[in-house]
Amino acid sequence: MKESACCFGPAMVELSALGPISVVRPSRCLSIPPQLPGFDPGAKSGDVALKCLTLAFWDFPKLSVVAVNGLAIGGAANVALANYHDIVVASTDAYFKYPFSDIGLTPELGSSYMLPRMVGMARAKALLMLGDKLTAHEAKDMGLVLEVTTPDQLLPRARHYAEVLASKHEDALILSKKLINSHLREKIEAVLDVENAFFHKVMSNFTKASKL
Repeated sequence: MKESACCFGPAMVELSALGPISVVRPSRCLSIPPQLPGFDPGAKSGDVALKCLTLAFWDFPKLSVVAVNGLAIGGAANVALANYHDIVVASTDAYFKYPFSDIGLTPELGSSYMLPRMVGMARAKALLMLGDKLTAHEAKDMGLVLEVTTPDQLLPRARHYAEVLASKHEDALILSKKLINSHLREKIEAVLDVENAFFHKVMSNFTKASKL
């Protein structure tokens, strides 16, 4: 299958099709299948909050299972945790970090909206503002990860979930995902516009400071 690559860092993932399911396995890049609706890796150079990519995942009709192994920072953590995928499995070697306040940036990929709804406002602010490392077990305790495994069992467990889903009624799965996501999908596009605006504002402040 021909794919378009969009790389974030060393702990990214790769999608592969399994009927109505997408299995996501460890890789050095996030490979985006070209059938993701609306995704164009060369479009909208000003889209620093990655609205294009985020909406492409939200509108992706297949179910997806992600296997996370190693380090996922910033955008990588969002792709792994912030409701991009339907089932998240992580190894004990995985950990997550939002370094925005350390590098002078603001949240993106819809995380400013999704994380408070997934883990609560206090925990979301701590994750996004303090930038502490989050282990796989801590992510599971917060409800961001379904299962934590040993590294050697990561892919077998991810494939197990994919095979179970693939045995279910395809139309029911696809429509259930669309229904569950639809209530948040109505809001997420506007949120991404605001994230882009704030990201450009902080980048503008960097530019002004560099000229002083």
